Amino acid sequence: MKINYKNQVMKITFIYLAIFIPLILFRFPDIRNEIKYLAITKESLNNNLFILKYLDNLYPDKPPFYFWILKLIHTYFPKYFFQLGILIGSVIPSYIIAILSYKFLLNFKNSYKYIEKLSFTIVLGLIASPLFIGGTSVLRMDILMYLFIFSSIYLFFNMYYNFKKINFKNLFSMYLFIFLGLFTKGIVGIVAPLSTMIIFLLFNRDLKFLKKIHFMKGIIFILSCVSLWFLNIYFCEDGLQYIKLLVGQETLGRITKSKAHIRPVYYYLKTLPVISLPYGLGVFFSLFYYLKNIKSFIKWNELEKIFFCLSVPLFILLSFASGKLVIYLLPTLYGFIGLTVMYFFRFKPISSNRTLNNFSYGLLLVIFIISINGNYYSRNYTLKPLLTKIENIENENIYTYRFEDFQNTKFIIKKNIIPITNGTSIKIPKENYIITKANKKKEISKDFKNLKLISKNKNYYLYKI
Repeated sequence: MKINYKNQVMKITFIYLAIFIPLILFRFPDIRNEIKYLAITKESLNNNLFILKYLDNLYPDKPPFYFWILKLIHTYFPKYFFQLGILIGSVIPSYIIAILSYKFLLNFKNSYKYIEKLSFTIVLGLIASPLFIGGTSVLRMDILMYLFIFSSIYLFFNMYYNFKKINFKNLFSMYLFIFLGLFTKGIVGIVAPLSTMIIFLLFNRDLKFLKKIHFMKGIIFILSCVSLWFLNIYFCEDGLQYIKLLVGQETLGRITKSKAHIRPVYYYLKTLPVISLPYGLGVFFSLFYYLKNIKSFIKWNELEKIFFCLSVPLFILLSFASGKLVIYLLPTLYGFIGLTVMYFFRFKPISSNRTLNNFSYGLLLVIFIISINGNYYSRNYTLKPLLTKIENIENENIYTYRFEDFQNTKFIIKKNIIPITNGTSIKIPKENYIITKANKKKEISKDFKNLKLISKNKNYYLYKI
């Protein structure tokens, strides 16, 4: 049975509309990152496009490109900041990745009998992955960075297999995408595509292809863009300090001695089955099989080579970095899912396709049910109901008990936010309000007597003293 390309694209489109429209419309932003990004957006880029600030301090944690997008949205559509931020910065890039992924594999239709089914199964697995869905659903720059990483790799493989011409337009786009990946999130934006390309050519015994794609000129172009970026920072107030923090603390520091998220070298290996859902432990079977046969790499089929190089080299590099978060593995996801599907297709192509698709559809159904219950989630797990209460109280001050992230709401509520790190060190006048996280309720009860609970949900408590 011949599979229609347009029909498959329509299926992918329907999945995106069904899942992400409810999520965008009903979910309230989280305090730790999304509301924080609103604070950074409002505080930064007013007089300088290259230096970010957060709570009146320099914020070199992230490059500025993503915040340029957020600033434009906030300038022209402030009322819909979160909705448009997620749509433009996450959902649309995620959708493009899914379509490009499906389209790219179809180029191999003359080499693989079941390529249409194989391609759709892999893309469906990618979309159903909680890591991919999660990254698409939030106001973060990870999916946008992944789009630039994937786009550069997409062009590389298309040129390598002669699906696209090696010309100025494609080469310029490829190296520009690499820089934009770096300019969106940081060093992974350049390490991910370059490690994939170089390892692929090395294992495929074809390093001479680097000359065809003018690799050294491309690197010079990327370094020139970075130099212009840093030059603009250097001539700004606090520019030199910002560069030192950006390069030292936020780049080299995260690789060698991170200030946060320090994990052991095997941390990502433990999380691999989770990020590879809906296939779970199946990724270990495929990984073991292909690593065991790595000496025969040159004899593997082309898709096995591509998926291996899209996942394993970067996974190893990230494992040796000091700072680790599961979201950092996002650029490896397509490769791991593809590798796992290829492993199962080696033995039972048709039955594997049906089984894997059923896993994906089942997980997508669960995610859809969660997405249409966004209001329930917002009421019970976010600050939404408590902020409504706080906005209606007459007091100018709101105290926060061991809850530093609440300062991110200073651009949402018109209150003077006073942090309390230790209850015994500050006297709070009566008739004032204190907000804290649910896991601090025992501690606050010890530090403050006669607290009256005003409002609560699963994560947050609001008291009156």
